[in-house]
Amino acid sequence: MKNFILFWLCLALFASKCKTSEPKDFLPGTWGILSYSLDGMDKTADFNLAFPAYHLSFDAKGNFTESYRNILGDDIIIKGTWTLESNNLQLVLVDNNPNSINKMRTFNVLQPITEIVLVIGEGNKEYDLRKQ
Repeated sequence: MKNFILFWLCLALFASKCKTSEPKDFLPGTWGILSYSLDGMDKTADFNLAFPAYHLSFDAKGNFTESYRNILGDDIIIKGTWTLESNNLQLVLVDNNPNSINKMRTFNVLQPITEIVLVIGEGNKEYDLRKQ
């Protein structure tokens, strides 16, 4: 009987220490483009030409950094904040550059976010990102 009680106490202690992962827990890190499609057509090569060395990084405090090189080879860095909204179905990026033309971008989360897969869409565009 003593072993039975000890077993249940250990199980209860273990269960109380377990934490369920939320989609927001998977975002921190650096992500790169695996594929990009426009109107359902693969345009990954075009994306990589227009945005070479593209990376999107998230931190656990709700900040993001988007970086790539422009055609002239200059590094472009966009910083701002991110949130998951609408029951984790939307990823919202808000650029903190006051002169930004595209200050807020809302992406639909097209597949459940995992530790290594982030698939988001914006209008007729679909981005398949993988953690680097």
